[in-house]
Amino acid sequence: MLHHMENNDSFWGSTDFAYTCLIDNKRTSAFREAIMQTVKKGNIVVDAGSGTGILGLFALEAGASHVTFIEYDSILCHSIEQSLRESIYDQDQYTILNEDVLTVDLHQKIDVIICEMIATALIDEMQIPALRHLRKFAHESTKYIPVGIENFADLVFDNDEFYGHKLHIIRYEYCGYAKDQSWQPESFTEPEKYLSVDFSKPNISDEVNTSIQFKIIKNGSINGLRIRNNSILSPNIYLDNSLAYCMPIILPLQTRNVKAGEEYECTMHYKICGGLQNLRYAIVRH
Repeated sequence: MLHHMENNDSFWGSTDFAYTCLIDNKRTSAFREAIMQTVKKGNIVVDAGSGTGILGLFALEAGASHVTFIEYDSILCHSIEQSLRESIYDQDQYTILNEDVLTVDLHQKIDVIICEMIATALIDEMQIPALRHLRKFAHESTKYIPVGIENFADLVFDNDEFYGHKLHIIRYEYCGYAKDQSWQPESFTEPEKYLSVDFSKPNISDEVNTSIQFKIIKNGSINGLRIRNNSILSPNIYLDNSLAYCMPIILPLQTRNVKAGEEYECTMHYKICGGLQNLRYAIVRH
C-alpha cells in the first residue's frame, strides 16, 4: 500500500526527533508512569506538541474520556491520525489538531495538560510560552505533566579536542554513545541549584538572571560550565536526562587551573525559552 506524505519543508526537522523520543525508553516509560498516576477516568486531556502521539495514547489508556492531540507538523499529524484510526479508541474519544500550541483554541476546560516541549534548563523550545497559552483553558484543579523543573550548574573539565584540534564550542553530554567514543566530564564543584519552576503557577518569570557560588573540591583544571535539569513529572517521578531528553550542556570557559577550597562566582543570564543566542555567562574567582 502506498501512503501519501504531504509536502512539508520541515520534514527532517520534526519526524526524526519525534521518533528518537519515542524509542527513548527511559524518557517515555517515565512519562507513561506519570500519566498513569495523574490521569483519572473521565478526564479531559490535552497532549501539546504530540509528536508521535504516544503520550496522548497513554492518557487514553489511563482512562481519559477525551484527548486533544495538538501537533504543528502536518506529517506527524497524519501519522497520529493513522495510528488512532487503527487503535482500539473510538473517534469521539480524541481530536487531532494540526495547529500551533501558542495560538490554538480548545473551546473547553482541560483536566490534565501534558506538555513536553522542554530543552535543557528551559533555554530552548517553547514550554513556558505554550503553558501560558494553554492555561487559558485550565481550571483551578488542572494538573500538569511535567509538574516542574529544577536547574543545576557545576564547573567541569571536559574534552575540547577533536580530531587533533582544540575547539572552543558548546558541548553536549549525550547519553547512549559507546564509552570509547565519548568523554566523561570531570566535575570540580558540587552541583548548585539556580532555578526552580512550578509549571502549575501562572507567574513564571521570562528570564534567568542569577549569581551562582561555587567552591572547588579538588585540584585540577576547569574549562566548562555544565548546566542540567531535573524534571518533576509527577510528585514522585523524576527525570534528569536520557537519550532524547535534556542532555547536559557544557558551556566553554577558558582553561584555568584550580585548587581545592577556592571560591568562584558565576553570573548567568538568559531569556527562558529564548535560545542559546540569548545566554550570557561569566565566572570570576573571589
